[in-house]
Amino acid sequence: MSRAIRIPEAVSLALHSMAILANRSDEIISTREIAELLGGSSAHLAKVLKILENDGLVRSQRGPAGGFQILRDADSLSLLEIYETLEGPLTSEGCLLTTQLCVNQGCIFGDLLDSLDTQFREHLAKTRLSRLAETMGVRSA
Repeated sequence: MSRAIRIPEAVSLALHSMAILANRSDEIISTREIAELLGGSSAHLAKVLKILENDGLVRSQRGPAGGFQILRDADSLSLLEIYETLEGPLTSEGCLLTTQLCVNQGCIFGDLLDSLDTQFREHLAKTRLSRLAETMGVRSA
């Protein structure tokens, strides 16, 4: 099935959380504060941040003053790296169906799905986290 322009909620939380952490890279920010800034669930966000931690993008600190801190420079981190941390490699599979049915005539969408997948991947690959962080400009709750 084609993954054209698929942005799951977990990826959105990851991208925006990383932008917040990048804007405040010298601080440890609690899951609760990030969730409040994003208007999301702390429980879901905690799972997302744990995945980012396991991949070495953030570190966590336990305790009353605990939270998360970004480990990578936002200029060196692409949005594609964050996306793929949560979703795996972003590939184009062309057909919208799990079983390809179009045999002789080709796909009704032509090469549109592959083109969209490629454009999406290239955009994420060239866009740095620092750009998203700059666009958001979030400093505190």
